[in-house]
Amino acid sequence: MKCVVGIDGGGTKSLLRMVDMKRKVLYETVSGGANLCSIDSDQVKNNLEQMLQNAASQVPDAQIISICLGAAGIVNENHVAFLREALQPYAENIQVVNDAYIAMYANLKEDSGIVLTAGTGSILYGRNQSGKVLRVGGWGHLMGDEGSGYRIGLQALNTIARNYDMQKADSKLLSACLEHFQCADFQSMVSRIYGRPLDKRQIAALASIVDRAAENGDRDAIGILKECAWQLYVMCHILIERLELGTTSFYIVTNGSIIQKCRLVSEEFSLQIRRSYPGARIKTTSQDSAWGAVDIALEHAKEGRSVNGKMEMGDRPPFNYKEGQDGRETISTVLLLYYRRLYEFRLLCYPYISNTDPRLYIKAAGQRGRTHGRHNSQNRGDFRYPRFAENSGKRYSGDL
Repeated sequence: MKCVVGIDGGGTKSLLRMVDMKRKVLYETVSGGANLCSIDSDQVKNNLEQMLQNAASQVPDAQIISICLGAAGIVNENHVAFLREALQPYAENIQVVNDAYIAMYANLKEDSGIVLTAGTGSILYGRNQSGKVLRVGGWGHLMGDEGSGYRIGLQALNTIARNYDMQKADSKLLSACLEHFQCADFQSMVSRIYGRPLDKRQIAALASIVDRAAENGDRDAIGILKECAWQLYVMCHILIERLELGTTSFYIVTNGSIIQKCRLVSEEFSLQIRRSYPGARIKTTSQDSAWGAVDIALEHAKEGRSVNGKMEMGDRPPFNYKEGQDGRETISTVLLLYYRRLYEFRLLCYPYISNTDPRLYIKAAGQRGRTHGRHNSQNRGDFRYPRFAENSGKRYSGDL
């Protein structure tokens, strides 16, 4: 019996789904992760082999025609080659793509739009009407992961340390972290953290603590989550501009625990998107990513594609794929990033300097800019921090 296999290879677990040529599920199984950036390569290979061997034993008459693996942490051709080699004994037709790509394929199909994944890390994939596919983010916790659980956890620890230096009163955020680490005070928490260094998943797990503290009214936690939403908005804005989706109607599909389960992040992100892009329709994922891998495998199996030649990173998907090479950034994107840096500078320096709000300087700059040439008031609003557009003349109150 001919069949195909789709695998969603995440950072902590992988899901294999075997279907026949009519998309009927024959077998499903889970195993460990497939992220070569965070898991030993031999372990990744064992995880994949274990799932495929289980599938073969449970469906003995299965003849696997095609396999598609969407794996987290693919950053170079060596990763693709290694994963392809691990799967080669089980099928001739093999596709290896990023896990965010199969999430896009599962939830957008042929529609134009963006899939935003924000969990432990963050990454966006998008496609426009002409089939151009672009990626933003996904560069790992050292070089990226803006708006992710890792960034939230790291910012929480940084905020607690800064409050201690300023001798601020204990906050709900500090109390929640002390309880989490089972420590009596700040100093013992520092010893605990550096005594047994935290990995990125343990730091990302602090995001749920920040979320609870924000729901209980902690202003530091609220500020951290709003900044997280802002970072996700900036990434989304960059991708929308590069794909030239801003004047069209398109979907933004949200995926991952941070954007789906953190109410404040979800609401703030949606607010910024709707202000800037009225044509955007935000929805959550309707199918798990493994279905995207299944559909890619089916397309390749039905079209009899050969992949024995050189494999490009991310592979060539079954629809009209055009990898964007322009790298151009609009003026609005440049200015948006400039004001983002200004905002981050304010977060860092505000407690140690005066209570003058940098928004006053932004507003003043905007007033001066109106005397030079013609400006559209709606577009001008995109050049500054959206949350401040309505209250840019007020002094900083501490509530982000």
